[in-house]
Formats: sequence, structure tokens, C-alpha cells
Amino acid sequence: MNALRTWAAIGLVTLGLTACGKEVQELKPKQIAEQSKPATVLVEAHHKAQIAVPDYTLNSEAIAPLQQEIQRQVRRGQISSPERAVAVFFEEVLNNPLKYFQPIDKIIRKDAEAVSTGTGFIITPDGYLITNAHVVSAEGDDLKQDLAASALKDVAIESCERGWGQLSEAELQSAIQRTIGTKEFMQMCLQGHLQYFAEYMDLSKIDTEIYTAIGAVAAKTDLTEEGYRSEIKAIGSSIPGKDVAVLKINAENLPTIELGEDKSLEAGDGIFVLGYPAGAVINDKEAAEPSLTSGLVSARKTMPDDWEVIQTDAAMSQGNSGGPVFNDKGEAIGVATFGAVNRQTGEAVQGVNFVVPTTVVREFLQKINVQPQESKLSEQYQEGILQFESEQYGQALQLFRQIQELNPKFPYVQEYVTKARSAIDSGKDKTISVWVYAAAGGGVLLVSLASGLWLVLRSRKRSVKVAPVQQAMAVGNSAEKGQ
Repeated sequence: MNALRTWAAIGLVTLGLTACGKEVQELKPKQIAEQSKPATVLVEAHHKAQIAVPDYTLNSEAIAPLQQEIQRQVRRGQISSPERAVAVFFEEVLNNPLKYFQPIDKIIRKDAEAVSTGTGFIITPDGYLITNAHVVSAEGDDLKQDLAASALKDVAIESCERGWGQLSEAELQSAIQRTIGTKEFMQMCLQGHLQYFAEYMDLSKIDTEIYTAIGAVAAKTDLTEEGYRSEIKAIGSSIPGKDVAVLKINAENLPTIELGEDKSLEAGDGIFVLGYPAGAVINDKEAAEPSLTSGLVSARKTMPDDWEVIQTDAAMSQGNSGGPVFNDKGEAIGVATFGAVNRQTGEAVQGVNFVVPTTVVREFLQKINVQPQESKLSEQYQEGILQFESEQYGQALQLFRQIQELNPKFPYVQEYVTKARSAIDSGKDKTISVWVYAAAGGGVLLVSLASGLWLVLRSRKRSVKVAPVQQAMAVGNSAEKGQ
């Protein structure tokens, strides 16, 4: 029995040595998701600004050639009816407002608010995290569109309704109803106005506040109350710039994600994307939490400023921006950033997305003298998951409780505590009792066993007899008797 205990202890020491040595091996997708979810965070940027935008009139110099072209198409039979000619005219004007809307001196002024949402990931236990610049920046076309929609939607609706009334006077409403449709026409009109406003509006008195939430975020959570206030420490610019931002939150003992190296990635290598895609929340009562997608590296592309992005077919959607992208070892090798857009339709191209590599991320970290650091609690959390998956529920429970003592808010730990307790109560625990025995033996026993194991490993390389194994067993037995 003593010999069996000693052999079991040697096996446990072997596991310990492997863990201490950080032997990196390929992980299953589920393992990547579970070990990385705690350090994957939701980022919200709340923007306030004052908007000034010129009102408009139709540009007669652009309208006249359009009318002449439509008349030519009617004469040639390319447009089948006068009603269809009316539809072609308004479709062209409202889908291309920057061509046909001409600014005038009258200025419309409004206060505006908008919220941009994305993902980030923590890289140090004291709260440095990575996301996209476009998620938190007060610049960029997407934010202007959002601010325009927030502040000027009522103005746009009023303008469209007024124009619809004028069409009634010219008896054109019925033609539009039979060709485009009333609802479709009003939507087209609204989008055309918002596009014009976003192009010509000026922003002033911009105020941006950033908040970060860790773990699953309950429905309708107000991050201004529940999240961590976040400060921008370094920031690039939206694509085609280096779309990276480094944020800092004031907290300790946080979970982290390890940064890996992207240079070895080649076309065909598998990668995994973790983030808070907006479309994954089906109803308002559902909590938002990170979800995983996967794909392959398609290629490396060179940007205009001579830096590389990684192209992938891994699915990304709104909300994924700024999230970690992993290799098959669970190391973050980049930041999910943007997708390709069809220049003719403006729609996203499916299966073509891009990742800012960690090589670029490290440039920003070096500028502010920040060194990525793996959290000890994250290491312990990952070990707890491994113990849980191998049905060592007692040992897993002990590890998870220790994490909670240092950080009661560590994400997802309580779920594992509850499941581990349930498994133990159901008699499913397979924790090896000798683990407790080995730990109780103190440092001398562990060191002795580790030394014996080292001699065994060396003896294998030198083809020496197995006497060191017997020696290790003897040491273990004598240590046990001495307790």
C-alpha cells in the first residue's frame, strides 16, 4: 500500500512539474472558451456631443440631368410607365443624397448621445485591457451615423413627412404607393437624410466615458452604475489605421488572457474568436456573455501604411470588435477588428474578416511600458477546470474557493462551485485521496519525490538500471513512516 501511495504521489508531482513548466499543448475549442471567458470583457463607450448641421435644398444642377436621363429611358422603352419613372427618380435621389442634397445657410443644432459597444480582453491582473480604437474613439463615420440617428432622426422624419405631403399635391403619392410602397419610401427617405446629416454635421463639446463589464452581463444592466470606469492609455485609429486601444480599469486580482505570437500563423491554421456579438442576445431578458466562433487563417494582407492584418473566414459580427482571437493553444494572437464590405452594395462580405495581430498590439504596450502578465488566479482557474473535467470535484472545489477568497467577483467561478458541490453530494467525486496525503507530507516529501522522478528521467536517457525508482519509493515510504 505504501508503494502504491508513493507511485501515486510521484504521478501527482509529475502533473505539478508539467504545470509549473507551462507545457503548452493544443486545446479543445470548449477549453479555449471556458478558460478565456473570465478575462473577455464587454466595453461600452458613452458619447455626448453638440451637433450643428446645415439644412438642405435639392441641387437643381444635379436634378436636371437626372430628369433628362429618365425621359430618354422612357422614350426608349427602358422605363415601362410614368409611374415607374417617378419611382426611378426618387430611388436615385434618396439613395444618393450627397449628390442631390445641397447644403444651405440655415443651421440645425441639437444635443446628441450615442453608445458604441464592443469586446475587450484583460492582459494584466491590475486591469490593463485591449480593444479596438473604433470601439472607444469619438471619431469615425460609424459614430457620426449613430449620433445623427440619435439627435436628428426626428428632424429627418419631419422632413420626410413634409415631402410626402407635397407629393400628394402633385398627385404622385399613388404612383409611389404602387411602385415603391409607402413604408419603403419613408424608410428610404429617412436613411437618405441621416446619411446627409452624418456627412455634413459638425461635432463640438464631445464627452466620452468608457465602462467595462467583466463576465456575463445581466439584461438591461446599466454599465455606468455596474461597470468599471475605464481610461484610455494608448490608442490608434480606425482602419486603415492600427485599430488598437489600451484601456485601464482600477481593480486587482483580475483574470487575464495570455498574449501569443502571430508570426508563425499560416494559411490554413485554425483560429478562434471570442466576444459579445450583439446578434447572440435573442431577447431582452437574456444575459450577454462571450460566445466562440472558429475558422481558418485565409491570408495575410498588407495595409496602406505597410503593416499586416490577418484575414480569416471565422465569423464575426457587430459587438465582436476588440475581442481576442486565439490559436489552438489558447493564446491570443490578435484582435477581432473588421470585415470586408462590398463597395457597390455597402453590405458585409460573408467569410472575409480581419484580425489585428498581437505584433501590433505589443507596439502600443511598449509605448506605455506595459508588460502583459498572466494572472495567478487565471492559472488556478484553468487548473480547476481541468480537475473538474477529470471528475476531481473535491480538488476543483478547493481551487475555486481559493479564487473566491482573493476575488469574490471572479467570473464564472460560482457556477463551478455549485456544480462541483452537486457532483460531490451525488457521490461522483473521484478526487485521489493521496493528494491530501502528499500535501500533508510537507515540502520535504514533494522535493524528495521530485528528485526521485528526475533521477528516473535521467536514467532513461542513459539506459541505466532502474535502481533510482526503488530509491524514490524508499524515500517516500520512509517519509510516510516518519509522520
